[in-house]
Amino acid sequence: MLRGQTVDLRQSDALDKLDGPFDELAHTVDVRRINSHLTQGRYNIPSVGLFLWRLKAYSVTKTPVTSLEQRNCYTFSVLGNNTPLYTNWEREVEPTQIAGEFNLLYLSAAMPFTETVVVDGVEKLRASAAYYGENKSLVIWAPDWPSKDAIQPIPREKIVPADLSDWDRYRPVRDTVAVDPVLGRILFPPRQPPKKGVKVSYYYGFSADMGGGEYARTLSQPLEYTLYQVGAEQKLKNINEGLAQWDKDQQAHTNDQETKQFQNAIIEITDSGLYEERLNIALKKKQSLQIRAANLKRPVIRLSDRPDQFNISGEEDSYFTLDGLLIAGRGLQMEGSIAGVIIRHSTLVPGWVSRT
Repeated sequence: MLRGQTVDLRQSDALDKLDGPFDELAHTVDVRRINSHLTQGRYNIPSVGLFLWRLKAYSVTKTPVTSLEQRNCYTFSVLGNNTPLYTNWEREVEPTQIAGEFNLLYLSAAMPFTETVVVDGVEKLRASAAYYGENKSLVIWAPDWPSKDAIQPIPREKIVPADLSDWDRYRPVRDTVAVDPVLGRILFPPRQPPKKGVKVSYYYGFSADMGGGEYARTLSQPLEYTLYQVGAEQKLKNINEGLAQWDKDQQAHTNDQETKQFQNAIIEITDSGLYEERLNIALKKKQSLQIRAANLKRPVIRLSDRPDQFNISGEEDSYFTLDGLLIAGRGLQMEGSIAGVIIRHSTLVPGWVSRT
């Protein structure tokens, strides 16, 4: 703590922490009680104040993002909305170490980035990689950017923290990428847009293990089922390929015993990728289908802005389940005599078209 001096207005990082849990500035003694109903005090010597954060930090791992309007403008959120970036917690090295900004997530607390933390901590970004890099708070991949022999992920010395609230006027220097951690925006130089897409890993703030997210979930399935794993690293690359393989297996096995083997199917997405598909699912009598994320994954199904993009129909005693997914763009349409539809740990964002 800084003592016996006035505030240095050039210390932007210290000013940003003013009156917070990491305030380093000296204060005069406050004689008011911290629990006073009239005027609260905070800096009385015998007082103890607790700072609590209700949000936890959740990861999103190597997921594609899409450009907004211009090829060089991106958001960390796959939905195209602004989202503050959060830090990934680090465990204290020694038992006697006092928890700092990077240690609080162990206590289910989250410290969001602030502009001054990142701007003043640019040397941390470039030297110690406290914020940027694989298994850190954020990292960006852009294949063949800025050249075909470029190192991936993008090296931290090319990342420039910036205020992109008006990113139409901001121009990154050539061979650099501007990142706004407060809004969750990414900006490439106008004449150097990435040509093979962009992937990101980052942390966002949320209050509980609910909806689609990379947290531990208890997977539930029938006693007998056939599993089809799909994903970028799998033989089956997307959901429709999994559905086609299930249909092919059913047609290849026609006797009663073999047909029963493929009556219940699970299509499991094994990464946190983006899946842009039209899904038309027709379940036969007593069939069940579950489309789910693998544990600790958060895949996104983004439906195009057209009708009939996700249709589910079923005959008697058929069941359909969604588990661990984020679905955006359009709603789900269900028809027929389907017995039940189960939606677990999923986020539905129908009709959301975000424009900035």
